[in-house]
Amino acid sequence: MRARTTTPTILGAILLLGLAHSVSAQVRALPADTLPTASTNPGRRSVWVALTEVTAVNALIWSYDYTFRRKPVFEISPRTFANNLGRTPEWDTNTLLMNQLMHPYNGAMYYNVARSEGFGPLASSLFTLVGCAEWEWWWETVTPSANDIVNTTVGGITLGETFGRLSADLRRNRSGGLLGFGQGLLAGILDPGGTMNRGLLGGVTNPDFLRPSTRARLQLGASTGPASDARAAGQTVPSGGTRARMRLDLEHGDRFAAAKPAFFDAFELGLQLSGGSDLFSIDELRARGSLVGGPREREGRSWQATSLDLEFELTRNAAYAVAGQSVNLSYHHRLAAGRGWELRTIVDGRLMPVTAVSSEGALPELERKGISSEPDGTIVRTYDYGLGAGLRLASGLRHGGREVLQAGWETSWVHTFSGADGTHRLQTLDLRGTLPITARWSVTASWELHRRDSGFERLPDVDRTSHALSLGMSFGAL
Repeated sequence: MRARTTTPTILGAILLLGLAHSVSAQVRALPADTLPTASTNPGRRSVWVALTEVTAVNALIWSYDYTFRRKPVFEISPRTFANNLGRTPEWDTNTLLMNQLMHPYNGAMYYNVARSEGFGPLASSLFTLVGCAEWEWWWETVTPSANDIVNTTVGGITLGETFGRLSADLRRNRSGGLLGFGQGLLAGILDPGGTMNRGLLGGVTNPDFLRPSTRARLQLGASTGPASDARAAGQTVPSGGTRARMRLDLEHGDRFAAAKPAFFDAFELGLQLSGGSDLFSIDELRARGSLVGGPREREGRSWQATSLDLEFELTRNAAYAVAGQSVNLSYHHRLAAGRGWELRTIVDGRLMPVTAVSSEGALPELERKGISSEPDGTIVRTYDYGLGAGLRLASGLRHGGREVLQAGWETSWVHTFSGADGTHRLQTLDLRGTLPITARWSVTASWELHRRDSGFERLPDVDRTSHALSLGMSFGAL
């Protein structure tokens, strides 16, 4: 078991180090207040090529599933397609990672196929919807899934734009040797749709992706406390232990640029992995980019900015798992204190239309109602779907552009509409400190507290709390 955990941990460290090295090398290319605001897409825009490649992506995924997974759901025919045309989408019962990560990743593939054909964000979003609808109605025999349509399309847009830009950074700043191999491999993993288009059909890197303004920080260290609940269920969670932790934080663009940013010219991404002797887990993947940027105001040493953001979230810890997309109304404030010091604050109001939350009552309630999306009646879903809203407050102290201290608090409410009837309240408190050692290396320490209060109509209420302390080293320019 330990060997199976060590291998992906080492591979993940190589890939993340390559990404941090690639993008952090670009920090000095653009001053903070000179972010470009406009670009032109390449002249090539073939609707038929994009549609053909979207279909090819679905065909490749289906071929793998049909050959290796051998499930009845993939035994498609014209009759199953005709049957699906008359069905209303429903909430399926698949696993959390399948619904909330793999489907958005597939959507990112559709999206970047269109982006590499020269289409803009809106048109590429429509191709993402077409690819999703094609899969749901044609490439599976079961009733189309409402949650898959939302996750694949909205999640695909968010991850697609983020991953496409990062993949372009990796290709443009690729090193040699083992590090360069890791960079090339990760670039293809981030953007397989665009890679396929460029490699086989002469697609291009969209000019929107060629803006060298990404900064990165990679943390490697150890974390103590309960391990994350990898299956997002109400099962027994390890009570403690120490495990390896890798965290990558990226900041693209500048929220306080003098010019008004375009679509996703400013975005942030956070990825955290952990591994021990008995568990390798994706603890967090969050990507947030600006849909619309409001006016920037500056008065002396104070900047203010507002934006409407699109965010993808997958968070798993010992207290809860939550995943979905949200639309955020964000307020950003920056105060320059002099001598390289500055204080940045953000206030987020979040609307979460379709949110998955781990729930002890989901599986028994779905079994009681006889709800299953599998032909054989199997149910593996251990989370509820609901409508949510949230609030986030965060403040960070920086020196010379590098974070020194950060504190954040977040709370969300999710009211269930599929699963165990009830309401979930989630809370997170995190503190992080960084002690610079050299121009690139720092010592880091962080503490996180997570809490979930779930009130069910038919089952006893549940309260779960977890906390973790992490120590390590960070590399990068953020």
